Amino acid sequence: MGVRPVFLAGLLAALCAFAFSPTLSNGFTNWDDNLYLTENPAVKSFSLPAFAKPERGLYKPLVFASFAAEYRLFGLNPFVYHSDNLILHICCCLLVFLAAQMLGAGAAAAFFGSAFFGLHPLRVESVAWVSERKDLLCGFFILASFVFYLGKKNAGNYPLSVLCFLISMLSKPAGLAFPFVLLVVDWFLRRPFSWADKLPYIAVACFFALADWRALKAAEVISNDAGFLARVSLSAHALLFYLAKTFAPFGLSAHYPFPAGWPSEIPAFWLLSIAATAALVWAAFRFLGRELLFGFLFFLTAILPLLGWIGAWPAAAMDHLTYIPSMGLGFGLALWLEKKTPFRGKIAALFAVCLLLSGLTFARCGVWKDSVSLWSGVLSKYPQASLALKFRAKAYESLGKKNEALADYSAAISAKPDFREIYIRRAYLLFSLGKTEAAFADMEKAVSLNPRSALANSELGNLSALAGRTDEALGLYNKALALDSGFASGYLNRGILYLRLGKKEKAREDFSAAIRLAKKKTPEPYFYRAQTEPPQEALEDYGFALSADGEYYNALVGRGKIYASLGNYGAAEKDFSLAASVSPDSADARAGLAAVYALKNDFRRAVAEGSAAIRLRPDAANYMNQAAFFLNLGLSKASRENYGKAVGLGAKPNPAFLSALRLAEKENGK
Repeated sequence: MGVRPVFLAGLLAALCAFAFSPTLSNGFTNWDDNLYLTENPAVKSFSLPAFAKPERGLYKPLVFASFAAEYRLFGLNPFVYHSDNLILHICCCLLVFLAAQMLGAGAAAAFFGSAFFGLHPLRVESVAWVSERKDLLCGFFILASFVFYLGKKNAGNYPLSVLCFLISMLSKPAGLAFPFVLLVVDWFLRRPFSWADKLPYIAVACFFALADWRALKAAEVISNDAGFLARVSLSAHALLFYLAKTFAPFGLSAHYPFPAGWPSEIPAFWLLSIAATAALVWAAFRFLGRELLFGFLFFLTAILPLLGWIGAWPAAAMDHLTYIPSMGLGFGLALWLEKKTPFRGKIAALFAVCLLLSGLTFARCGVWKDSVSLWSGVLSKYPQASLALKFRAKAYESLGKKNEALADYSAAISAKPDFREIYIRRAYLLFSLGKTEAAFADMEKAVSLNPRSALANSELGNLSALAGRTDEALGLYNKALALDSGFASGYLNRGILYLRLGKKEKAREDFSAAIRLAKKKTPEPYFYRAQTEPPQEALEDYGFALSADGEYYNALVGRGKIYASLGNYGAAEKDFSLAASVSPDSADARAGLAAVYALKNDFRRAVAEGSAAIRLRPDAANYMNQAAFFLNLGLSKASRENYGKAVGLGAKPNPAFLSALRLAEKENGK
């Protein structure tokens, strides 16, 4: 074609940047972004040991390390995370462009093949969803491994290929079938069949497959509750679904619910999908040329472990699972176009397809703008999707839109009457709206769905405690712990109630039990136990809380107060300052800073922080403290004004302070 590969690579990068540019103005969503990033203590504290533990059933230390580095440098700026996702995707597209040429395609054909992969709307979920950094990192290193494998005639490339494959598994096990993909590659390139050079890849794949399988089962992310026939029909349907959406990318959704009654009732068309899949594979071998067959076999081999036949996923299909398999379709297209050369007459049509895909992708990116738009997009296609209703309701709650949240929770219950979690969430929402009887009715319904559920009984106990029914709450906590003596949250909840009742010894015992039984270290039980202890022991527990979450606001404020009481003003100032940066809208950290500066006789800074505390919480205590700060600066008028506001808000008159104030006023010549 006479077109330089560098120019085509630049054009490919530019098209990808345009197609996915709306993601750069998107925020985070409440679908895993909170668990993986925005509320993840390990990311905020850059805890390398925590990265090595599975999260929601998968080992992904490389993903968490990338998030931690971004957080350390830029905080929670969504633009940064979305930009890095886009950069990684562009890099993957360029590697597909390079690999297609190494497989035998010319630059122009490789361009269209990689554009088909990179611009496709099915890629949006992997790029626009911050949490799917997993796909992008895994895909990048899988492609790097693939490129090194294609060039393994160079002796140094083969070990680099194995190393890159190993690194890819530290992001996500989406490339588990890669060793078998390499067999397909060898077949296409007519290389001699050999298992020997695949053994290192197979060893890596087996190690991570076993580790992730155990973690997935423990986290209950996948399920074998569905029978084998149900899982096979699910897999066949998913395969056909992904191929159909590849060639007709319309009606995409962030969530595809299972049909009603599944898995006990398998839809007839899902059963027919098994026969249709077998027919499709036969037809591919019978009618496709070598190039397109290679692309199909690459896709089929790569996606086979991800289809749900081993253990059912929590949805009928998921767009992001096509990220690595679809690279094969791009390769197949590029090689087929190369065989069809010259295809000058088809350039306009091919560019039109690229522009169409770009437009669809551009529009699809907007759906991921925020949590409300994301779940509204799902509900526009599946109005009865209870999971989407739940997550949109949670998003509305976070925005303070309680009536909208209540409507979604109610709709979710209508769609799924046995959805226990929703009854619990709606109960708390109703209570916050002052609808106490309705709240208890919902919580009691949650318990009735499984009377032996320790969680449900404990939640009813929490609601009783909020309503001031302490005896009922204590009885329910005791019942929950009788049902499950290893229920850590039950001990924590009962301990909090004991603490409120002034029973510190019993509270401390429960907090210690919660710490001992917890499957994952969390700051809350340490924070509460610290409130039952003398200063030195409390400092130790606050330290444990902050080792679990280095930005846990309550522990920072609590430890700051103890440091101040012990005269360690520097440590107190450090804790209060960090607390103020973590939660800028909370008054306690500002009030603590003001007190520390006053103890250091730096009353001007005390006044500044005291003013911030009053702005955030204009209560009697903050006004009274501010009056004292002004008095120490000799500003008697400002002191009297703040003292008057404190008394007006319920503070008891302080004769000693008034005497000092009158003396100051006299000296000032009032």
